[in-house]
Amino acid sequence: MEIIIRGIRENVPNFSPETAFYGGNTAIVEARLSECRVFFDAGTGLLNACSGLPESGECHIFLTGNPHHLLGLASNSILYSPLWKVHLYLPRQLESWLDQYIFTTPLLSGQNNPSRRLLDPNDVVSLPGHEKANVRACQVNHSRQGLAYRLVSNEGAFFYAGFNETSDFSAAGQGLELLTDVDLAVVANGHWLDLAEKAGVPRLVLTNHPATMTDVELDAWQQVLSQQRNNNSGQIRYVAREGLNLTLPVNYAHQVFNKPQLSNWMNIFLSKLANSADEKVIINQILSKTRELTGAEAGTIFLVNDDGSLYFAYTQNEALFEANPKIKYTFDAANLPISHQSIVGYAAFTGLTVNIKDVYDMAGEHYTFNREFDDITGYRTQSMLTIPFFAHTGSLIGVLQLINSLDPVTGRPAPFPHDLELPLKKLVNEAANIIERNTVVRNSIYQNINRMINFAALRDPTETGPHAERVGAMAARLFQGHAVKMGRLVSDIRNEQKDIYMAAMLHDLGKLGITDSILQKPGKLTEVEFTIMRSHTALGASLLARENEPIISLAKEIALHHHQKWNGLGYCGANDNGRLAEEDIPLSARITAVADVFDALVSPRCYKETWSFDRAMEYMFTESGKHFDPDIVSFLAESKDEIRSIFLRFPEWPTQKLEGKICHPEK
Repeated sequence: MEIIIRGIRENVPNFSPETAFYGGNTAIVEARLSECRVFFDAGTGLLNACSGLPESGECHIFLTGNPHHLLGLASNSILYSPLWKVHLYLPRQLESWLDQYIFTTPLLSGQNNPSRRLLDPNDVVSLPGHEKANVRACQVNHSRQGLAYRLVSNEGAFFYAGFNETSDFSAAGQGLELLTDVDLAVVANGHWLDLAEKAGVPRLVLTNHPATMTDVELDAWQQVLSQQRNNNSGQIRYVAREGLNLTLPVNYAHQVFNKPQLSNWMNIFLSKLANSADEKVIINQILSKTRELTGAEAGTIFLVNDDGSLYFAYTQNEALFEANPKIKYTFDAANLPISHQSIVGYAAFTGLTVNIKDVYDMAGEHYTFNREFDDITGYRTQSMLTIPFFAHTGSLIGVLQLINSLDPVTGRPAPFPHDLELPLKKLVNEAANIIERNTVVRNSIYQNINRMINFAALRDPTETGPHAERVGAMAARLFQGHAVKMGRLVSDIRNEQKDIYMAAMLHDLGKLGITDSILQKPGKLTEVEFTIMRSHTALGASLLARENEPIISLAKEIALHHHQKWNGLGYCGANDNGRLAEEDIPLSARITAVADVFDALVSPRCYKETWSFDRAMEYMFTESGKHFDPDIVSFLAESKDEIRSIFLRFPEWPTQKLEGKICHPEK
């Protein structure tokens, strides 16, 4: 059973910016049992509730007797439709009021008039088509002779009261009886708090807010209610807001209760998001939040590539991936053009939000649905909401695509509500600014790293710019091979690859601290000189220790440990202290060691001839398990074609740049 709050005001509606979050409609609550729609009261919120209904059907409206909660009946579309059958249930004394003020409309005087049933306290109405589902009328207010209602089905028990007063029956214990074994109660004002707590109601929603109460005032009330929560009963109390959706029955073992939200939930969410420098965390949180808000079964965030295409940055589809984990690799690293052809490309190209009821029924649209994924996996995509998002500069950052907004009762895909498009668009655009700021910071760090690399190349002729670029590019490729073997997606590691690319380029930064008499000495170094040379690892780490960015910490790790050996006979300083072996050596350093030595072997050096790729690869395998991590050497061999392309992209500087320089090998 699904309970949806559709209206929350007591007497008159109030639609203004100050009431936009909690809502301005007068009171109404909707209960959904499979395809059956049941409404309690008929305030102005009934108009919005009925706008999302199918073209035909049957619904039941139970009125409490509060005349202010009838305003939604006067101009409701389903009352005029011959395709809808509407059943009205009302307290006996309210019938004359309805005839006088509501059903004087000529359109309601004919055959489409809703059927009416007058109710007395303790009358029970069975809901057609639902075994053991019934609504009991309850006397709660003698002064107005109003009724409350208790809905019971095999999905749980729900109680609704549209009047504030409880004094007439609470002393006699009738109130406790009405609330006993209820999973959720929606009641007017705060007079019910003590009764609901004594009865053990797990979730309580307080409605009938005065029209003048603003979002800020209702936030304050919600905070008070949350602070008053009884730790023994565990009751969760909500200030009613339009759109609040709660599902029954309450499953204490598995169901996470909906947490009450304040009107500034988006600001709170975005402020927490802004504290993260990890783009993956940001994307994951945005996707999870938007799916939570829409009930989407799956979702993807696409980001813009350097070449202007879109790539799958993050995808969530637990039902599909848990059943077949390999499916998540189906479109890993695939790119989409920004064009009118695909739904995502169209949204990115036009900047428009695309809300599709069924992607298999889109006759006349400019774009088409690519059903390849559905055909491969057996998944059935139906409803889809696609929203492009932009930074404040106007540049496209990416596209959010949500799939299959599931009806919580039937579990079947339903259309995405149009009223969610605006807040979702605001959310992803604000998140886009966070991503853009992080990108600016990252690019600034990259620029500083490039300056350090160029400076280091001036000191040591063996550490030319192209050598550093090749080591970085090879390290990124080897990292990808390792990550894929560990079951990670290429789309998930893009930024990590960029970071290790840049960090590996700084592997020999510590040579800035080595004197030229040693760094550029002709011939072989003495033991003392080589001991000094070995200190460049610790010097490089110390030069990078002042920064507190993750990428710099990675560069420090590489600088310190890239001369460690798999067999434990390497070094990370002038002496043998700090030696590490096998997987105790950081992965980044193990990768950089392979890239650094391989590049030195196949590149021209004044102390050796240039080796062929095949000869260098043979040497790497002879040192596999001794100097190098065997897995990394295997990834190097598997990536031979990509490695060759790296050497073509970053060729050695012309030899005249090295004239007058004397270089030597490291031991």
